[in-house]
Amino acid sequence: MSGFGDELARLMAARGLGVRELARRVPCNPGHLSSVKNGRARPSAELARALDAALDAGGQLAAVLE
Repeated sequence: MSGFGDELARLMAARGLGVRELARRVPCNPGHLSSVKNGRARPSAELARALDAALDAGGQLAAVLE
């Protein structure tokens, strides 16, 4: 996994969220979100901000992306 994917996975686990539920909250495609989580795709800055908001992460994901 990538640094972003590792942090995303950690935040998801801490909040008890799976890929499908998080994708509904963002919203985004669950397949793309899975690819981001597993390091197969790089998220856009916009997606990182949306994930931060959905996970109440206080900008942690956007910071990892930079």
